[in-house]
Amino acid sequence: MELSEGIALFRQRAGLPESGPMRSDAAARIVKKLDGIPLAIELASRQVPVLGLAGLEVRLEKPLELLGDETGTSPGLRTVLDDSWFDLSEDERVVLTWSAVFPGGFNAPLVEAVLGERTKTIKWLACLSSLQARSLILVRDPTVGALRILEVVRQFALEKV
Repeated sequence: MELSEGIALFRQRAGLPESGPMRSDAAARIVKKLDGIPLAIELASRQVPVLGLAGLEVRLEKPLELLGDETGTSPGLRTVLDDSWFDLSEDERVVLTWSAVFPGGFNAPLVEAVLGERTKTIKWLACLSSLQARSLILVRDPTVGALRILEVVRQFALEKV
């Protein structure tokens, strides 16, 4: 989701007025922290009345703790990630988990390096492609093979180690 779309969704769901540069800046930072994931934006916007924008922004350092639980009306982020996790093959789980050690981004050679001997027994490159097709890994720059993992997905995968 584009940043402007994410901000509009966040503002609408949180009931925030359009005006106010402080609100716009805070909304933009929150949407960026959530990697523009619509479900995460929806869940975070529900916390605004209780936490305010500044309180929400601080608590989003650990988004799974704040947004992970189910509410009476929708699944939490953790439930959605759990469902995605269980849909992965064992090899895909290994590749995702080891890809999660790179907070700023990575490329295929880095994943190959951290997998070490496992590259002889799993089809790691096919797994990377599959994870990208499932939007668990994103392409930052296709011309150089730069990849990144959504921060929420990264934190979830690291919990699985």
